[in-house]
Amino acid sequence: MDDSPTDMDLSEASSEQAAALDDREVTLDEYQAAFTRYQECLSGAGHELGSVIFDGQEYSYVVSTDAVESGADDECYRTEFSYVDMYWQTSDRLQDASPTTP
Repeated sequence: MDDSPTDMDLSEASSEQAAALDDREVTLDEYQAAFTRYQECLSGAGHELGSVIFDGQEYSYVVSTDAVESGADDECYRTEFSYVDMYWQTSDRLQDASPTTP
């Protein structure tokens, strides 16, 4: 299956997220900008992420139950971060930096 951005339905993605995928690569700057938009979207809906940590490669964070139950987390993630996050998590750069499992 070809998961290139041109083959995905990005109709629910923000224009910023779609633009980040135009070249079929996600840079660290694009990844961080997409995460910031996701975080700001949640904040605008009245929800804050908890325990946000960036380890130089990826973000880890906690989403409140209220954000999930209200649908805000799904909407903000899908609109601002999901495709960029998917590309970043599967990028060669990130995979090369990950410890291998014996």
